[in-house]
Amino acid sequence: MEYLSDNVVALLEQECHQTIENIELNSINFKSKVSKYPAIKICFRKDIKYNIYCIKKLIKLNQNNIEFGTNYKGLTVKYILSNTNLEIISALKALEIKNKKEQYTFIYNNLCQQLDDIWSEKNPCNFCNNICIVNRERLASFTENGCCYSFNYSKGFVNLVDDTTPVKTCKYIEPQKGCTTKNLPCKIFACKFVTKKFNFKINTKNLLLFEAFFNSKQKLILKYNFFKSDTEIIEKLLEKNNMPYLIYRLRMKFIIV
Repeated sequence: MEYLSDNVVALLEQECHQTIENIELNSINFKSKVSKYPAIKICFRKDIKYNIYCIKKLIKLNQNNIEFGTNYKGLTVKYILSNTNLEIISALKALEIKNKKEQYTFIYNNLCQQLDDIWSEKNPCNFCNNICIVNRERLASFTENGCCYSFNYSKGFVNLVDDTTPVKTCKYIEPQKGCTTKNLPCKIFACKFVTKKFNFKINTKNLLLFEAFFNSKQKLILKYNFFKSDTEIIEKLLEKNNMPYLIYRLRMKFIIV
């Protein structure tokens, strides 16, 4: 049993009592006029695209104010899961957070932790005394702190591998503590040397929370606002903008200034 909020839970299929009414997610028809369903049964897979599809369908249920869940022993059972993992449970917990800012903060923090775990496991930068492998092999113009240098965009379109100019160490870097903020774009970024030498790259299409909860404009915000605080980025995610995507991108309106 996984608690998603105070009295809302998800059960594994083997934990589900036969008296708990449920319905398969794929059998729900948005064209019907049903406004309430029992607990939803979901068979998540080892297929990220399918899992994103499932979470997006649950988001659509929330957006359409369609309620679901079955009362059982004083709890509301909302989901019966045949397969699950930490990422899926985090997505289901996020769905229970109705305040958008709180929801984005929860998702953002979970994504940061997920990426921290990936970097820690793979360790492609191989830092030692604030010096990464690129610094040690003198493959960059700076000698410490890896790629934690702020820059000016040298062209009208973002190309962070070749078209940037280092100007100063990021203000959130402290000698004894390292990075003092949670910057998701920095955690997504891998320099061209690490990408080429170790074949290491963060593919956001493999991040369930990133793909399921954010639209195309928000994904730009989360990919390219380096050297900004988590507070600034979350506020930018909440920003309303009706500009067509192509214009929004070309004018770089996703950049926090």
